Amino acid sequence: MNAAAAATLAFAPPPPSVVDDKGAPMINKTPSGYDAHLRWVASPGAAAYRVFWREAWGQDWQHDVLVGNVTDLVLPNTLIDDLVFGVAAVDAAGHESFTSAYVTPPRAGGDVKTVGR
Repeated sequence: MNAAAAATLAFAPPPPSVVDDKGAPMINKTPSGYDAHLRWVASPGAAAYRVFWREAWGQDWQHDVLVGNVTDLVLPNTLIDDLVFGVAAVDAAGHESFTSAYVTPPRAGGDVKTVGR
């Protein structure tokens, strides 16, 4: 089974990039302030993309939607504050890449400070 999974991943396109040239995740709340607006960089060989999301405290993806060959998606009335999103590339034969998750990087110079010490 592991060999079959590895072979499937080997045929899949590379995962899409979900960060801009500065390393910031390409996710925001436009146009309404209550929508999840996701963008990603196209993957060579991708025929479609699968978008995933879950509650921030969940361990597994709870929802997914297969979208066409697009690099921009708005999920209306879907707040990004309590959810984690990801996107995977899918080729014409159905091989699916690893999922690229939208993760906010740590703040620059952000030393962890312990309260009360």
